[in-house]
Amino acid sequence: MEQKNIMKYCKCGCGQEIIDNNYTNKQFVNFHQNRGRKFPTEFGRKISKTLKGHHVSDETRKKISDSLKGHSYSSCYYRNS
Repeated sequence: MEQKNIMKYCKCGCGQEIIDNNYTNKQFVNFHQNRGRKFPTEFGRKISKTLKGHHVSDETRKKISDSLKGHSYSSCYYRNS
């Protein structure tokens, strides 16, 4: 049986194309499903309280820095102004 791909666009509004086959019903590019979502202020307070006093070690900071060097983000990661 031949698999037919259907071209659709991401529902977050970024304009990226989604290749959707007959077996899935994708509506978003990966990780775009929560873009622009407004969370309640209580949710932010809970996260803030949980992360208070959390410190990242110098070794971890160096690893993160090294992994991001030379990496540039495409325009879809920036909010439209």
